[in-house]
Amino acid sequence: MYLTPIYPQIPVKTLFFAGFCLVAVLGFVLAIYAIGRTDGGAEEGGDDEYVDVSTPGASLSHAYQRKQRAIGLVVVTFQRSDGNLVSVSMGTAFAISPEKFVSNAHVAYALKNSMEEKVVKPNLENCLRLEAAKQRMSLADYRKRIGDRGIAQKRAEIIDWVKSGAIKIRDMEIRLNHSNGKSFRIAKVQVHPRYNPGGPETGEYDVAVFEIAGRTDCYFDIASRRQLYALMPGTPVASAGFPTEGVKNNELDLEKPEASYASGDIKKITDSAGKDAGPEYNRSITHSVPAAGGSSGSPIFTADGKVVAVLWGGLHTGRNERGRIPSALLHNSAVRIDQIYEMTDPVSWQEWLNMPNF
Repeated sequence: MYLTPIYPQIPVKTLFFAGFCLVAVLGFVLAIYAIGRTDGGAEEGGDDEYVDVSTPGASLSHAYQRKQRAIGLVVVTFQRSDGNLVSVSMGTAFAISPEKFVSNAHVAYALKNSMEEKVVKPNLENCLRLEAAKQRMSLADYRKRIGDRGIAQKRAEIIDWVKSGAIKIRDMEIRLNHSNGKSFRIAKVQVHPRYNPGGPETGEYDVAVFEIAGRTDCYFDIASRRQLYALMPGTPVASAGFPTEGVKNNELDLEKPEASYASGDIKKITDSAGKDAGPEYNRSITHSVPAAGGSSGSPIFTADGKVVAVLWGGLHTGRNERGRIPSALLHNSAVRIDQIYEMTDPVSWQEWLNMPNF
């Protein structure tokens, strides 16, 4: 004979209530876990959930396609006394908000010194070359003949010619990539307070911010501190800018510039002395993205489209008639983007041009 087991009779309402409680508890646990995955507070550059950019779900080229109009060519325009305009490219910049573009401090100083470098020096060299030809002498021999005092006198004559109104700086602009000629005037300039224009090229503080007169509708997001601290060698990165060194004069259209895209990966992350100083201070990034003169100030970004660094220099092995020769090692340099959070107060570009160098 079999005995029928006896179970307690549980009301159906009680079963439904128990199930509801179980679902609620599981939801609460998942919510707590999700909160633990974020930083729990806002900070510069946004503070989103950590994304492992070493294995990106989206491609670097797609990130560039989305953000390509956030990159611009930094241009200074000179106006001659006859009204003719001459534009000269100075470097690259990229938008991080509707009104702000990031570049290198040495690009800002190139703008500051543009009259000396792009007008005075070339005219002085041309003057000396013409005088040497009249004397039927080599340029080197003519320089020796007139000496430093004679060269200084001719330079002073050229400066007087410039001051007479023969040529002046009309504008400093950022001309947007892939935008059919759209541009913004630079209204204000900021440079890192610890950047030394005459010091060694470590790149540690080589960052600047340009505020524009107007607003752009395309800009990069900056990686959060958590993402910056989590960067590691092997992380795929890309960049885009306007290299002019070693290229043909007509290869870059200054009126409607088109940037050059390149990709690579991070090789090492250290402090400016090449040592491991910990995530907070390891702001020097060595990467394999190609670099040449003109690409200074280009963004270094990951596959999620977030900027992690600003390209400032490249490794070179020498020079030829077309400029510096890039090293095949491709160990180029960038400064981590969070250096921009230490900026000084902005000044107008007119004031910037008249400020002395320190």
